[in-house]
Amino acid sequence: MAIVINGSGSITGLSVGGLPDGCVDTDMLATDAVTNAKVANDAINTNELVNSAVTAAKSSGIGGITDFDEWYVGGNTTGNQEPYTSWTRSNTTSSVHGIKGGTMSHSSGIWTFPSTGYWFVSFTAWTFNQNRKNRYSQYRIKTTSDNSSYSEQAAGGCRNEDDNGDGNGATYVSAHCHTIFDVQDTSTHKVRFDGIHEDTSSAAMGGRNFTHFTVMKLGDT
Repeated sequence: MAIVINGSGSITGLSVGGLPDGCVDTDMLATDAVTNAKVANDAINTNELVNSAVTAAKSSGIGGITDFDEWYVGGNTTGNQEPYTSWTRSNTTSSVHGIKGGTMSHSSGIWTFPSTGYWFVSFTAWTFNQNRKNRYSQYRIKTTSDNSSYSEQAAGGCRNEDDNGDGNGATYVSAHCHTIFDVQDTSTHKVRFDGIHEDTSSAAMGGRNFTHFTVMKLGDT
């Protein structure tokens, strides 16, 4: 078919691949001109997304967890703590834990996130009681969006009961809670971790990740 330049400004008669290499550059592509329908999907693996039209280099950074961090209370902490203030990063122990991306920082137990986004926050605690019975403990995740007033976002509780009910001996119980926090501004959106005990002689166990928190960034806000 002959190539025809029409009076309307259009060109007919070109076959696929008819234009010389290099004659179409980025400026000639309209914004949003490449739609999802134009991206091939003929190489999708059930175990991981592999797209023949989008190379690994071009898809770098898309999806996946980019940031996570983990800390534990350094030693047994007796009585109510609002918040806990003595923390150790988990990867400093003999058992190596993974840390990726931005890391959390705190001042007197008030934690600052390394970047904005939706963050998964998990808090687990172990309670130790010696010669106590029927005493509850509660562990709370509290957040603020103004760097001032805190509200409870999640809580986990447990009750200590010794085997024979006479209040003699040691008991160990655990509690867990978690939440998702939309951190819109790292200077104002912060988190803390509290512990409340019916018996102020109760202690949260420290070391070896007995009482610890984990954060993971799920995506941008």
